[in-house]
Amino acid sequence: MVIPCNFIAKGRWASPNCKEQGAFIPSKENPSLIGVLPNPIDWESEETWSARIFVGFNVGLTPTYSLVDLIAVVKEVRKKQTGFPDSSFLAQNGIYTYQEGEYKGQYSEERGGQAIVLNVDPAQVPHEQFLKDMVELAEIIAAALQQEKVVLEIQLNGVVQKTYGISPVK
Repeated sequence: MVIPCNFIAKGRWASPNCKEQGAFIPSKENPSLIGVLPNPIDWESEETWSARIFVGFNVGLTPTYSLVDLIAVVKEVRKKQTGFPDSSFLAQNGIYTYQEGEYKGQYSEERGGQAIVLNVDPAQVPHEQFLKDMVELAEIIAAALQQEKVVLEIQLNGVVQKTYGISPVK
């Protein structure tokens, strides 16, 4: 039997045939509840800008890079931009159709990733600077991982505001 419970509320249950019964009464002294009770809110924001940068790891049709390479690039660039490398990453698979060059019209099924960056302190980094930093980061990722293009998505409170295709500086 699965019994959903709320660790901060009393709960009672009985089996369908009423032969088994039980109860849960929370206690702040209960060591099993340490870290389970709700914590106070550390911070909140009504205007959080964020960026997601989508990048493939193939060069042409050849698998070349990995999430480790993406993390290294983002870490270095963000440390220079803000002093903090804080970011998150997702691994993913995708399909990319080449728009120009030697492989134009061909596609590759490839591993890729997303770099996700939050601007949690707009007082320190105004939106215009954050956008400039994210375009620069996307350009550097595209160049470092030898990509024809990466996709930069700018969000406000989790809602996409604008999407950019970013090529390496030539």
